[in-house]
Order: sequence, then structure tokens, then C-alpha cells
Amino acid sequence: MVCTTCRKDKPLVTLTKCHDCSIRNKKYAKIRQETFKKLGICTSCCKRKALQTKTKCDTCLFKISESHKNTLKRRRKAVIGILGNRCICCGEKNTRFLTLAHTDDSGYLDRKVYGTTQALLHHLYKQYQKTGKISPTYTVECHNCNSGKASNGSVCPHKQPLVLTALSRLRGMHKRIILKYGGLCECCGETELGFLTLDHRSGGGLKERQDKFDNQAYKFYRHLRDSDIDVNIRVLCWNCNCSKGFRQGKCSHDSV
Repeated sequence: MVCTTCRKDKPLVTLTKCHDCSIRNKKYAKIRQETFKKLGICTSCCKRKALQTKTKCDTCLFKISESHKNTLKRRRKAVIGILGNRCICCGEKNTRFLTLAHTDDSGYLDRKVYGTTQALLHHLYKQYQKTGKISPTYTVECHNCNSGKASNGSVCPHKQPLVLTALSRLRGMHKRIILKYGGLCECCGETELGFLTLDHRSGGGLKERQDKFDNQAYKFYRHLRDSDIDVNIRVLCWNCNCSKGFRQGKCSHDSV
């Protein structure tokens, strides 16, 4: 094969370049990036001024962020499709309501190893590319079934009703807050307590808990219990709440 840079017939280490040209290009790219970095110019477009303490301009940072999000969405859709593309419990097929689940309840181990669901999806995607299969310990469930198991002894409320007497003090308070705010999903009307959660209409729930309640759920629930109804708080099921991330804050039911 002929290298497209030196035009010599040499073994290629990339799609178009030989080993020597590839090394030379990497060195040149590194020198160029260091030069632009010192000048305060974006190292991606090499035209606009870079943001303070950054090496890229706001336009390039936005493009990179959007590209990263789209890549994650494609890989998530691919992995869920490989695993069956439907919830093994209730049969839900809307991919925006689906998530990864573990058949052996080993999710906490994966969280220690990979840290985020995105990192786990990337691992499974690469695993399938290399071996043509995914470990049988993974399956697909909707957010309702997956989250409902956490409050019902690893059994989905579809299979066994939620046992309120067995809930911890925190779960008991969560139940009272859910009932105080209506006891059903504002979007789809779901009433099973194990599938319901709280949502901030205007977003920013995580930041509020971190700033005001030290990111502790019990303090947040106690505040809601002892105060009047907050118009910014509503009840959603886990499916509706989690699917908002795919449509800029709108549930997937809105498009049905």
C-alpha cells in the first residue's frame, strides 16, 4: 500500500499513513497545539480565542459536547437493542424508558468499577464488538421496574405488591411525601408507589439538594414534610422522569 503522505510503498499503520509519517504527524500536531495554547487560540479550530483556563473556544466545546452525547445515545441504543430492546418484566418497548439491569443484583460492583452508566455502556459496546456477545449477567428493564425493585427487596412491584411495613424510615417518609403531592404520576397517571419519584418542574433538583440539604435525601424529605406544598415539586414515575433527558426536559409520552 502507498502512503498518502510520503507516496512510498510501505506498510501502513493507519488507514493512509506509514509508521514514519504517522509519528511525524503526531509530533507536528503536538507542537502546533502547544503553540496555539501559549497564544490563547482554540486548539481545535485554530481560529477563535480560547476560553480562559481552557484550550478550546465555546463553539468547539459545544460541538464536542454534542458529539459526545450523540455517541453515548447511539451506543446505549445499540446495547439495549442487542439485549432484546424490551423490558423483561413488563414488556415496555420505548427505548427512552429502558435501562440496563443485572440478573444477579451486582450493580453496586459495576458502579465501583465503572463509576457511571455511560462508562459501563461503552465497555459493553466494545465487548460486543470484540466477542460478538454480551455477558448474560446483563438484561434490559424499564426504569419503573428497575427502580421499583430497589424499594421492594429486589422484586418488581409488578410481581409482588410493595410491602410498606418492610420499608425503612426513609422509604416510609418518601411514601408520605409522594401521597402529599398527589400519589400519582402527573404525566402518565401511574399510581404504584414503588414506581413514583419526585421531580423539579424547572430542573436543578440535584443542585438544590447539594446546596441546601448536603445532598442527603432524608433532610430533603423532612423539609418537604414540614413545609407547605411547593409548586415547583411534582410526582413522576421513573420512566417519565428519566426519559426527560432525551428530549430537553420533555417526557417521551408528550410525543405519543
